[in-house]
Amino acid sequence: MSSYCTPGIRIQNNIDDPEPQTQETANISNALPSDVSVLTYTQSPSGSGGQKHIKITEAIVYFICKDNQPFSVVDDIGFKKLMKEVAPLYKVPTRNTIKARDPTELCSAALGIFELSKSHSANYISHELLNILNLWDIPKSKILAVVTDNNSTMIKAIKENFGENKHLRCFAHSINLVAEGSMKKVDGLLDLISKVRNIVKFIKISVNCSDELRKLQEKDGDNIKKLILDVVTRWNSVYFMCKRFLELKEVVNQIVLKHINAPPICINDNLSTMLPTSRIGVEFKNAITDEMKKRFEFIEKNYLLSVSTILDPRFKNIHFKDALTLSKHLKFINNSINSISSTVENDHLSTDSSDSTSEYGTIDLWGHHKNLAQKSLKTFVDKTNQGNQRHLGPEITMYLSTPVSPLKTDPLITWEELKPMYPLIHKLATKYLSGVSTSVPS
Repeated sequence: MSSYCTPGIRIQNNIDDPEPQTQETANISNALPSDVSVLTYTQSPSGSGGQKHIKITEAIVYFICKDNQPFSVVDDIGFKKLMKEVAPLYKVPTRNTIKARDPTELCSAALGIFELSKSHSANYISHELLNILNLWDIPKSKILAVVTDNNSTMIKAIKENFGENKHLRCFAHSINLVAEGSMKKVDGLLDLISKVRNIVKFIKISVNCSDELRKLQEKDGDNIKKLILDVVTRWNSVYFMCKRFLELKEVVNQIVLKHINAPPICINDNLSTMLPTSRIGVEFKNAITDEMKKRFEFIEKNYLLSVSTILDPRFKNIHFKDALTLSKHLKFINNSINSISSTVENDHLSTDSSDSTSEYGTIDLWGHHKNLAQKSLKTFVDKTNQGNQRHLGPEITMYLSTPVSPLKTDPLITWEELKPMYPLIHKLATKYLSGVSTSVPS
């Protein structure tokens, strides 16, 4: 290229050059063989800035991602020589600069969709899962967690191939099982829900009744709503069916009373006046308590969930009840960060302990957490766990001693802000917070 290109002279096929073509440059360009491509690069003396500089940097990032190259390739002597020849004034970015272009955010990808043609045994499912890993050259050691529902076959398949410690049972499915198990234990509750379901079916399959439902709502000036029928595979659908039934109970009552063949509607009063002091209410509360104990009594012993919770700035250790188990998990975190050797980049630290008001009206599912968070804000350390923190290093001790973050913050973004203060915990947190808590969003 040097034999055809004189320094300072611009060639016409440099599309990034806004300056007009001169006769001199046109003559040089026309003298070049048709198969010769000329690259010129105009840049500031500092070797950075400008649209061309950005494009080259983006091309390097693309090269690293597309060809599965390590970030360190930009430090290789051969790569630097290549870039020196191609763009002499271009300043090759460091590996940390390239890393910084990758935002800290969770991403998801489907690695495969395949048909299960045999009986869904644990061995067969294990075989197919391992095939997917082999296809993508993913070692089992790289798997942080495998999230499935509570199906016994899935539990066995994951336990035998990945280990019990790496298996997470879907939280949404577990909570659904709590609801289903509780309803089965209360005498008369399933029958009550069945009567609601029959009324909903009756109105939905009748064109006349559906029209009446719409007209009565229009007459009252309400927003038009339809009744909802539950579906066995949709975990929240029983709740939505009953909730909508209560919202429309007045107009539903008018419709059902007009039709002789309609299901009985005496359950309206039971649903609308159901209080914790009623038999069903008391039994249901006791049943839910039993089911919650069955599903979540030993949840603190699960190291994946516990470590992730501690490393989440919104929760840390303020919810733990078992001091001995907490101490065990804190030791694990402490040992893990002691084994991490890396350099960290400095960012600006931003702290914000304010929290927004509840969006849940009079029923605040996060009320208990907010009380604990308020105590954490006032004391800056949980006194009940202080004894368990004496053996910990300075990073984890300082981290646990500061107030929790607001509920609505993104923990991964928060950790980018906390990175300069806790560089070692940052590496551990971004690993464990990448796991998801449910196999199917509820």
